[in-house]
Amino acid sequence: MNELKLFESQYIRSVWNPDEEQWYYSVIDVIAALTDSSDPRNYWKVLKSRLKKEGNETVTNCNRLKLQAADGKMRLTDVANTEELLRIIQSVPSPKAEPFKLWLAQTGADHLLDLADAKKLQEEIDTRIRARDDVREHNKSLAKAAQDAGVSTNQEFARFQNSGYMGLYDGETAAAIKRRKGLKKSEDILDNMGSEELGANLFRITQAEAKLRRENIQSKEEANKAHFEVGYTVRKAIESLGGTMPEDLPTPDKSIKQIEHERKNQLKKK
Repeated sequence: MNELKLFESQYIRSVWNPDEEQWYYSVIDVIAALTDSSDPRNYWKVLKSRLKKEGNETVTNCNRLKLQAADGKMRLTDVANTEELLRIIQSVPSPKAEPFKLWLAQTGADHLLDLADAKKLQEEIDTRIRARDDVREHNKSLAKAAQDAGVSTNQEFARFQNSGYMGLYDGETAAAIKRRKGLKKSEDILDNMGSEELGANLFRITQAEAKLRRENIQSKEEANKAHFEVGYTVRKAIESLGGTMPEDLPTPDKSIKQIEHERKNQLKKK
């Protein structure tokens, strides 16, 4: 991952090494940022030669990576990681040395925070996908329990499902939830829920099935009533715990379907 990082008015080309988990910076760009030299490339050439004669291991072990040059072409450039740069800076007399060291430390810290945020986001996505899959699986069991209770036609199943949604979502049907979320009719509600909302629905579904089985309900009217009651009870439980009502939970920016499609494309590129 190549990036341009700005120190004061000087852009410093950098590249992230994911295997080593550290940044490498263009030494010439750093020289330009620290000195008033009109030719930072030559400045580094002279300094590099002197350090080599002194037996400086930092220069001896200096890496070269392809970075984009001013003409847009990728060219091999001397680069150094944070530790190596700090050693090189010791040989560059500059009033900007200390501010640059602080900038270097902050750049590393910011990236670690970015990595932590990215990891947290991926964990939430993985939790969403697992929860969505659990809801789908338990919905099948609930549908079987509803069928055993007398729910038979597609229209009756839709009414049965809406009964549960209406209890949990303060009167909202599946269609109303889709409208509120800005979804098309063809889009799946479950794909557009966060993990917390999916968790509330999973509890509704498992408890509705248990109630139908436990009470041996044998009519579609009673099945609808039972599903509504369970949804409403789950809603009241959320309220008593001080939780956010399902209809007030944010809709994720990306649907699970979209995320799965992106992951599939990324795998193809590898």
